[in-house]
Amino acid sequence: MSEKEQEAEPNFEFAFNNPNFSDRDFIIKIKPGLQEDNGYPIIPVPQEDSYGSEAPPPYARILHKLREGVAMLKEQRAIFITPLLNNQRLSGKMVPGDDSSTNKIITIHIASAILAGKSPIFHDLLSKQSSRQVILELNVHEEAPFVNLLHFIYGRRNLSNTTNAGDWVDLLIVAHRFRVKSCVTYCCKFLLGLMGWKSVFLYFCLASVTNMDNSEEEVKHLIQESAKFLIKNCTFKRTILLLLPLKGLQAYLSADELEVDSEDSVFDFVQLWAYLHYPIPEERREFFRIHVDSLVRFPFMSTKRLEQIHMRDDVLDPDHKKETVLKALLYKVGGAKSRCSMRQRAYKFRPVRVVVFDSPKEGCAVYLDLKREEFERLHSEDRTIFTEQFLVGNEEVHVLICYDKDGQNVTLYVLKIKKESEIEDFTLHIAARLKGPREEFASLGQVYYNSCTASVSFVMFNAFGAPWSEFISDGSKFFINGVFHLRVEIVITKYATASMG
Repeated sequence: MSEKEQEAEPNFEFAFNNPNFSDRDFIIKIKPGLQEDNGYPIIPVPQEDSYGSEAPPPYARILHKLREGVAMLKEQRAIFITPLLNNQRLSGKMVPGDDSSTNKIITIHIASAILAGKSPIFHDLLSKQSSRQVILELNVHEEAPFVNLLHFIYGRRNLSNTTNAGDWVDLLIVAHRFRVKSCVTYCCKFLLGLMGWKSVFLYFCLASVTNMDNSEEEVKHLIQESAKFLIKNCTFKRTILLLLPLKGLQAYLSADELEVDSEDSVFDFVQLWAYLHYPIPEERREFFRIHVDSLVRFPFMSTKRLEQIHMRDDVLDPDHKKETVLKALLYKVGGAKSRCSMRQRAYKFRPVRVVVFDSPKEGCAVYLDLKREEFERLHSEDRTIFTEQFLVGNEEVHVLICYDKDGQNVTLYVLKIKKESEIEDFTLHIAARLKGPREEFASLGQVYYNSCTASVSFVMFNAFGAPWSEFISDGSKFFINGVFHLRVEIVITKYATASMG
């Protein structure tokens, strides 16, 4: 609803709780209870002594840090659950014979036509009950936001006792419950202007408890904007992100623009999050079974890590490993024919597909797809593209691509890191798919290199044999539908003498 439409709506605030303009009465029974109960959005806090020592070795040594996270969760929980008992109340009466801690009853005079016109829930409720008095039951924390909802329906927009994000979320929950769409829209718009650390966590808790994001476009937008806030202000800071409830984790990790080192680091983080929020092994297994495929993009993990997961039994069950991990491994070794419907994130170390061969000589073919925009950033932002680590023989190798300002062209490097190199000589064969009838890989050249057993070896190659302006032009033969398809074959031609003996 636009601001003009809201301004054009009639204001019946003068009739609120006025018996002269009312035809029915709400008899509201307020049920007592702790504000953490009754479905109020809170962050679940595991027991501090529930981690045990059964965590896999890479994580066992840092699980003690999660206890600090538990303390932070409790602190955030205390901040988010805003006491509402001191908010403005309508004058009410207590049930006879009860004290202040027992049930409370309030009466509000209503105009049924006004309420029924704004809410299908109120319409059904008032249609089914013919008596003047209509009975409702609310939890204690719902009283103030319910009264605010009625004020909103009658036309008031300056809600004096909604002073922070918690109050507006309370109102949003009640508006959603009674399906007052105009109020849901208004609350979401207002909450977008209160975006901050505390409010973002509160919005995610709201979505986690109510599943509201599945039914309201405005709430979906609010959750998406919250995820953008996190990505902009919290680039994969574990201390903060470990506090996210499930909906927050899903929203954060669903973003393609999320900058991470690699998908391996995403998987590691999801494991840590699961150990914190699901300390009971059976519950954690169920979490992985249901949610891990939507959180982790397995085809873009490294082959080494996928093989490690496949060998473990504490994360995924056998059927899940067959369905997820084996498919990802087949994609990684599928070479040029591999296809994946998932989108890559903004990785610091770009995932590659590696096909290993041992005939006629030992080596591997590395496949990497890069968008035109990535090359444009190489030029404008002086960036370097790094691939994830892969093995040539037993050597750890990366491919680097950057823009050479001096030569004004794109340069490819092969970085080989090992204290004692086993490979003395190797040959690079560079190829790319080129525009044409068949769009097959065509050779762009080759280079021979002798490493001389150096601990760090670079191979520099003017990879694409074209000046920058020609390479990046709209009519460039190197880009097919905006994507550059690269193949780097690394062929071992000679091992160091020491390694052969």
